[in-house]
Amino acid sequence: MPRRTSRPFEFRLKDSGDYRTRTEWHACVVWTRLAGWAASLKKGAFIEVEGELRYREFQPKDSDLKVRAAEIHVTSIITLDRAEKSETDDTGGGESPTDDDTPF
Repeated sequence: MPRRTSRPFEFRLKDSGDYRTRTEWHACVVWTRLAGWAASLKKGAFIEVEGELRYREFQPKDSDLKVRAAEIHVTSIITLDRAEKSETDDTGGGESPTDDDTPF
């Protein structure tokens, strides 16, 4: 199952000294049960991907050029998003964490 991830990259222009941001996209190939779990990820989720970088060459139809593509064959995915707050946490129906006698 092919997926794509991105990484923002900031660099400075030599001529003007301005900073620019460029996003680099990476093709990720995910197999087995991990693919089913990866399909449930929402767009914009922060993840860490581990895997093997592989290159493949192919020739598009009606073209004489060979294209070389880099792919990450994923072995593990870790979600980096914070847990979403539930509505019951916002009601204030209990002691706040600062009300206890913990010295630290």
